[in-house]
Amino acid sequence: MLPQLTVKSAALWVCVLYTLLTVISSSVQLLQGIEHDTNLHLLARFAVTVVGVGSIAIFTTLQHRFRRAPTLKAAGITYLITIAVVLTLTWVFGRFESLHPDAYRDIALNFTFVWVGVLVVITVAPRATQRLQPSRLQERRSRTRR
Repeated sequence: MLPQLTVKSAALWVCVLYTLLTVISSSVQLLQGIEHDTNLHLLARFAVTVVGVGSIAIFTTLQHRFRRAPTLKAAGITYLITIAVVLTLTWVFGRFESLHPDAYRDIALNFTFVWVGVLVVITVAPRATQRLQPSRLQERRSRTRR
């Protein structure tokens, strides 16, 4: 069962992901010789991060409410809606500042990789910990018997 995101845990995810994405992006830009970034670009990254974490929160909520819904189908539908929102946000930010010619491709690829990575983590981590639980209990029992 997927963990349901609370407002507090969703805010923590936004902070962690935004920080990681900003540090990685800034490092790559510095390696490419780009020494500046616009405030609007940083706000756009924050908005996309909030949308991404919000979509994961909605996905986990749907999984808790409709336990029989196939995980991949629910993830696919949630992703399609979310990528549409992200591309719309990109278009809106493009009205205020000129976009790179590959902006839509870049945002779609970057968002997809991060979204799938987070989804894998929140899907696989609970299952892995559940599988480890019985073996940990057996280890504790064997230690107490010694």
